[in-house]
Amino acid sequence: TVGLGSCVAVLLCDPVPTVGGKAHVLLPAPHREFDGLEPAKYATTAVPYLLQEMAARGARRTRVTARLVGDASMLAGARTSRLAAAGERNLQAVRDPQDWAGIRVMGEEVGSGHGRSVRLHAADGRVVVSSYRRPDVIL
Repeated sequence: TVGLGSCVAVLLCDPVPTVGGKAHVLLPAPHREFDGLEPAKYATTAVPYLLQEMAARGARRTRVTARLVGDASMLAGARTSRLAAAGERNLQAVRDPQDWAGIRVMGEEVGSGHGRSVRLHAADGRVVVSSYRRPDVIL
């Protein structure tokens, strides 16, 4: 995923069958009746969708680990503005415990005032987070 600002990337991995999945969460939930299109865009549907797709490829929920990246405040004073608090709402919705039952969140690179890009290495579950003029972060 390239260019995460206030969005949140959810990265799931089961290294045994080398299966991974990424969701680029734009909003906490669909605004109207959900038509099933693009479930990875919404916090309320991203994790169940990724788990379903990964299970179809041999992943087991008991081995799946997660990392969360994003939720940047890209504008000065952003945490006080309703529009800019979208990232925080996305992160809170993504962390809904009912979706995470049995899944360990192994790392997070969230908040702050800078955008990020993220790469998932499904073979070992490693996530590399890159930001402009900052050292890479390995999760």
